[in-house]
Amino acid sequence: MSYENYGLTASGFPAGPWDDYFKIEEDKKLETEEQILTRERLSQLKHMSLLTKITGGAKSSEEIVNLCLKVVDAKILNGAVKRYCHFEKLPTSLVRSSWDKTNFLLIIKQYITGLNINLLPEDNSRLSTLLACIIDNSLDEAVYQRIGYIQSFVLLFNDEKAQLDKEMMRQLLSISRLFLNVIELNSDSFNDRKQHQNLMLRMIEMEKVSPMTSFRGKRYIKNWKLRHLRDITYYAGKAEREIYPLLMRLDLTKTMVEIRNEANEIFYSHLRLI
Repeated sequence: MSYENYGLTASGFPAGPWDDYFKIEEDKKLETEEQILTRERLSQLKHMSLLTKITGGAKSSEEIVNLCLKVVDAKILNGAVKRYCHFEKLPTSLVRSSWDKTNFLLIIKQYITGLNINLLPEDNSRLSTLLACIIDNSLDEAVYQRIGYIQSFVLLFNDEKAQLDKEMMRQLLSISRLFLNVIELNSDSFNDRKQHQNLMLRMIEMEKVSPMTSFRGKRYIKNWKLRHLRDITYYAGKAEREIYPLLMRLDLTKTMVEIRNEANEIFYSHLRLI
């Protein structure tokens, strides 16, 4: 027995105009999908055009990747600083800071004054030299390591009879980490950035093997050092955190056209520019 014996099609509907109806509806659906694909392709081409404009002045594959990283840096900076300040319980007004050496020195001095430490002219000169060396980082040390020099400098003025304010000291070191991280983010070349990232990752792996913990008052702080080893990009959104390693892993031996195309695919799938 067949459907036709009852005047039905294989779909179970009466033969006749229903066939045309379903064909029209299916065509509409296909047209809609085609339009979506067209819009997606046009969007991707516009995206590629913008990325080409951004990286137009690059003279090498490395420069293209570095410019792409700077685009991500600019997009994440304010949000990452806000999250860092919230997590570290710092003034959110820091988001509006000028991330340069002069402002860094000014804020450090303000906190040192808040610790009731009066610096003599020669002490101010030593502090300025110290911060310049820390920012220059000729020894290629991680931010976490360099913060130790600031802590050691402040402790030189510690009066055992009058203990330093622990919360003020904590904020001083936390702000110092923030400033050094942002200064590095703004100034690093691709090679410097890769070197600093590899150093940070090695230290993080070592810390995971033998973790340092801390007690603040009576409260146990898990992964205390691990938290302080991470750079400012850790506080970016999920999409931005994912895009950094993808850009850093691009094969710089490829042509500039290939690198630009691959960078565009990464941006388009993780962080739309338009």
